[in-house]
Amino acid sequence: MKRKNWTEAETTYLMENYPAISDTVMAARLGVSRRTLSNKAHELGLDKGINPEWLERAEKVRGLYSSRSYTEIALETGIPLRSVARIISKLGLNRSKREENRIRSRIRRNITDREKRRVIFGLAPLTRIKVVTNKHRIKLRHALKKAGYIVQRGQNVMYYHPEMERDHRRENAGRSVGLSFELWETIDNKLCVNL
Repeated sequence: MKRKNWTEAETTYLMENYPAISDTVMAARLGVSRRTLSNKAHELGLDKGINPEWLERAEKVRGLYSSRSYTEIALETGIPLRSVARIISKLGLNRSKREENRIRSRIRRNITDREKRRVIFGLAPLTRIKVVTNKHRIKLRHALKKAGYIVQRGQNVMYYHPEMERDHRRENAGRSVGLSFELWETIDNKLCVNL
């Protein structure tokens, strides 16, 4: 195999740019193989320095690390997730328990809010997170409605007719979860519709 004769301009270019530019890019610019480039750099005693591009990415990751998850950092910076993990490992970054809990809580709240919106619009859930806040109260309201109590959407007051047979067991259970019971004549007749 023919040995490459390096010109003074090529050698100067190599010496100035080798620490900051990847071997693949530099070899393509000089029109040589990576092995030839590596051998010449070794001959000249050149070492790779820290790539300024890497430093810029590392600063972005460091700035977001305390308040964002790995996935969020990757999305916000455009850096692949595995690279984000490598950068964090190389920088030796660690979060406090408080920061970890805050991030997890925010992410869970965002997922729950998204799931609630999907439920409101009748779409299938994307996760298995339960977004109904008080199942027991909702079931109890439904059972009371079937038993003849008047239920208004979004209200925790249940209305009953004076002649109807009241279910005291369910009323006591309802009071324990924040429901109250009133005679139906205490509100306007137009509001007394099971909604």
